[in-house]
Amino acid sequence: MMERYQELIRGAASHVLLGTDELPADLLIYPGSFNPLHVGHMHLLRSAEQLCGRHGLLELSIKNVDKPELGLDEIERRLEFIFEPVILTRAPTFIEKAE
Repeated sequence: MMERYQELIRGAASHVLLGTDELPADLLIYPGSFNPLHVGHMHLLRSAEQLCGRHGLLELSIKNVDKPELGLDEIERRLEFIFEPVILTRAPTFIEKAE
């Protein structure tokens, strides 16, 4: 798994999918820094899933428009608390996340 993170950090991969093998066709992306993930995040995700009728997926970007890029140690620290499927990306803006 560490190799996949390194590909993302180097820019050789646009995303890394964790906790599931494929993206659902009816995807709902919930982006956040999840530092740390807490019950409020999960309630918001479940509510959005119910309202939209879609399957939610947490998105953690290692690159942010106004913060330093996350390193390997910080990525792993944040993932320790996430027990849901998550997609790691390099998408700093909402437009890039949507693409």
